[in-house]
Amino acid sequence: IEMPGLSMTLTITMQTDASDCSFHGEHTWGNGASGGTEYLVGVVHDDGESYTMAEIPEHPEDGSTGIITGTVVFDGGKEEWVMHWHYVGISRTGSNGVVFDTDLTQLKSLGP
Repeated sequence: IEMPGLSMTLTITMQTDASDCSFHGEHTWGNGASGGTEYLVGVVHDDGESYTMAEIPEHPEDGSTGIITGTVVFDGGKEEWVMHWHYVGISRTGSNGVVFDTDLTQLKSLGP
């Protein structure tokens, strides 16, 4: 299912020191018809590129709660940071699963 006009923003609201690499954040998404803000916790793994995040209920009416894994890498050809996002979740009612992969970029750098 394609969501035209979808915008997603990941905001890190708290991060531990560099030796721990865990964080809290907010994932805000929408396309004008549906969307909202979901809260999450996460960790950046030892390789510095891969991560795991877990959304914390409650979530928006049209949303789901899930686990996100992926990587953040620099695409030298496009000269931008790309966050590869692998999502597996369940709807608020528990009657539908949600699974998708996507690539996210930002207007400003994700890198160091």
